[in-house]
Amino acid sequence: VNLQKALKDNLKLAQEYRELQKALMIARQEAVCVFDRRNRAEAYIHDHKQ
Repeated sequence: VNLQKALKDNLKLAQEYRELQKALMIARQEAVCVFDRRNRAEAYIHDHKQ
């Protein structure tokens, strides 16, 4: 009985871990997009100041 409960708990934790990994990957991708847009905006401003 304890082994079955441990296996169920392990499965639940593994699924939760995968979901968190996916959320982290999405957050990282969004951060990269934000920095890319900022860099483009700064380059645009820099080009138009010259």
